Amino acid sequence: MSAELFAMMKRAQEGDPEEKNKLFSFLRARIGTLAKLYIWGDDIEEVVQETMMVVTSQFPSLRTPEALIAFANKVLRNKMGNLYKRRDSRKALLVSLEELEEHPFYTVEEWGPGKLHEIVFEAIELLGNSRPVCRDLLMGLLAGETSEELCQSLSIPPHRLDDRVYKCRSALRRILRERWGLRV
Repeated sequence: MSAELFAMMKRAQEGDPEEKNKLFSFLRARIGTLAKLYIWGDDIEEVVQETMMVVTSQFPSLRTPEALIAFANKVLRNKMGNLYKRRDSRKALLVSLEELEEHPFYTVEEWGPGKLHEIVFEAIELLGNSRPVCRDLLMGLLAGETSEELCQSLSIPPHRLDDRVYKCRSALRRILRERWGLRV
């Protein structure tokens, strides 16, 4: 089989359209069979087509049937991985009605002017009870202090400032979410 496949591939690369058609029909059937083992539904044909497009574009540079099959298998694995990533990202966008009830939505109009501002300051004060450095850091940021001023007043090394800001903001977001149901 390998010698026959090698001869078919050589004639296909030399430009014989009939041999090229037979070779790619064989390869497409092989890829389709493998895809059916891991994918179900309408996505099989899409993955097979995308795989064949890449394989046909690289076909002239491949020298042996083994290299052709190995390359086709590698491309198929990548295309299947891409498909599952797309599926997961679509699932992440789905929201059930139960989740909507769990996370209330507020508008600025409901609270009146300044209410969000008050809530943020209250959350910073709550955070300051357990992490005073975070309170001082966030209040400094709100006051418009520069990075150098913050580092100097809080005795934070400049290379650690971004990490501290990230951690303090994450803690503030957690308080806003848990206490007021706000997601920011």
